[in-house]
Formats: sequence, C-alpha cells, structure tokens
Amino acid sequence: MGKVIEKSPHNPKGNRENPDIMRLNESVLVYSGGSWDRPPQVVMWKPGQVLDRDRILKSYLQQSSKFAFKDPRTLFTLPFWTSSGLPTKYVGTFRHPMSAARSLNARDRIPIPEGLALWKEYNSRLALYWSIHRFPIISFDVTPVHYRSSIDQVASYLNLNAQPGNVSPFFFDHSLRRQTPDETGTLPAEIVGLYERLNGICREQGP
Repeated sequence: MGKVIEKSPHNPKGNRENPDIMRLNESVLVYSGGSWDRPPQVVMWKPGQVLDRDRILKSYLQQSSKFAFKDPRTLFTLPFWTSSGLPTKYVGTFRHPMSAARSLNARDRIPIPEGLALWKEYNSRLALYWSIHRFPIISFDVTPVHYRSSIDQVASYLNLNAQPGNVSPFFFDHSLRRQTPDETGTLPAEIVGLYERLNGICREQGP
C-alpha cells in the first residue's frame, strides 16, 4: 500500500490512504469542476496530472510488482487511473448510509441529508462499476467474524500469499466503529434500495 496515513484525530489507525494519491485525485475532481464532497459526473485531467500519476505508479512499481491504493474519490477518478494502461483488479466496500452520514457530520459538519446524498452518489458508482467488472464487495456492517472471513476472500481473489485473517492480532478493531447502523425505515426509498442491492451482492458472494 506504500506510504499511507496511519493515524488521524478521527481515526486512531488512520484511513490507510496515500496522501499523494488523495491530493492528485482531489486535484482531478477540482479540475473537473467539483471536489470530494461535490463530485463531478465527468472527470477531465491535464498533462501535468498524468505526469504526477505516472510518477506515483512508477514509485509503487519500483517497490513491488503488486501494489494497491485506497481512496473513495477513485470511484469518480477511475478513468484517469485506468488510462495508464496498467492491469487492474478492484475491490469495493460500503457501510450503512446513516452511519456514513453521521461520520461526515461528526468530522466535517456536513448536514445529514447532504451526507446521505453523498453516500448515494459514491455508492451508485460502486454498483455501476461492479455491474461491469464483477469484483468483491465487502460490507462494513457485518460481524467481526464475517468481516474477517470477507477479508480472507479478498486476499485469495488478489492472489496474495499471506491471508490477513491468519495474522495475529487481526488489524480490524470493532471498538473503532463509532457510528452504528440504524434501521432503514426513515431513509429515502432510493437509498434503501441501493443499500439493499449492495447487501444482496455481498450475500451472493459469500463467505
């Protein structure tokens, strides 16, 4: 995963995202007329951003033939990254829409309705890309045992030698789940439908 954020005021273990990739993704969104909290529907990029992308990818390849990065913005900037031509595998994850909205409210003071709308925009993209590429999707709302099993499945899918579930202690810490899912009855129907669709995908995949 390279250089990642390992600790922050809102996450004692960090978001495990590469700061250079976060900044580049955000710059592409801004160049496209948006931002992470106002994602554009179409992304554009300029030659300088391509040079930055290729520099980052080269730095990864110098360390390992297999590498990965995580950043939710990639749901909108994915065409920018895939235009590099490198072979790619995808893994998706999602959480309950109200949990996500409450987290955004606690961290960035984003009103709950706006947080729910953002959840819908991002996860609509996740569902769209899944319909094209059929990759593993992990729910964050399952039990720790189920979550651990899902991570093991992803490791197998990615042909990783080490199975994360066999590492002790397991990295996932259930106590850091500060926003717990609510019942979906008070949510807009289209958000409930999307959440149920993503859960249905997870059920079909196992574990």
